[in-house]
Amino acid sequence: MDEATAGGLPEKAVETIKALPGPRQIDAAWGALDYKKGGLMMGIEHVMYRHGPDSGFPVSKFSKGTSMKDISAYVDNALRYGKVSQNGPAGYVVEYNVGKIIGTNTLGNPTNILKVNVRDGVIHTAFPL
Repeated sequence: MDEATAGGLPEKAVETIKALPGPRQIDAAWGALDYKKGGLMMGIEHVMYRHGPDSGFPVSKFSKGTSMKDISAYVDNALRYGKVSQNGPAGYVVEYNVGKIIGTNTLGNPTNILKVNVRDGVIHTAFPL
C-alpha cells in the first residue's frame, strides 16, 4: 500500500478543515452620510478622503498602497473579532489589532490598531489608532 492513510482515508482525501469566520458582534454596514469634512459621501469614501495615505489632514493615516478593499476587510474583521464598547444609545466604538502595521497614528508612529465608529447600524469611520 503506497498511500498513507489517516482514519482510513487516503492521504489525498484528508484536508485541513478551515473554520468559517465568526459572526459580527454588531450589525453594521457602509452607508452615505453628510460629513463636516467632505460633505455627502459613503463612509468608505470618507475614510479614504480623511485617512487615506495621501490625505492632507493632520490625522492618522493608512499606509501607502492600502485600498478600499483592504480597509473594508479590516473593518469586517474588527466587527467580528474586535473589542466593542457602547458609545451612546445607538453607537459603538470597536478597536481591533489587525496583526500588522496598517498606518500611522496622529503622532506619526506606526500602528496595527484599527478604530471603527458605528452609529444606528452605519459605519461612520475607521482609522488607524
